[in-house]
Amino acid sequence: MASISARVGTVERAKLIRESDLSAVARDCGVGGELVFFPRLREQLGVHLQASCRVIRFCGLRDCVKQLSGARRWSVKCQVMQEQIVEYLRKCLSALAKGKEVALVVE
Repeated sequence: MASISARVGTVERAKLIRESDLSAVARDCGVGGELVFFPRLREQLGVHLQASCRVIRFCGLRDCVKQLSGARRWSVKCQVMQEQIVEYLRKCLSALAKGKEVALVVE
């Protein structure tokens, strides 16, 4: 019986928390880079919001930034790109959430 309740808890958690890997999104953009990445990011956020979740989590920020920047090591350029991505996600959430109470986690 405990395993059934554990699975139910996992299913309920999955309904409340939606996750995306930023590095996978960047990788999928290929040579389009930032021009393709930002619209896809907004689209991904919209898909999560339609799922009526409570938390949207984007992971892989550091690897994503390095991919988009073409950097092997972290630099000032990477820091600026990281801030752009986080700010873009915040603005998109404000525009798309329309009164929904959703937490955004970017790591």
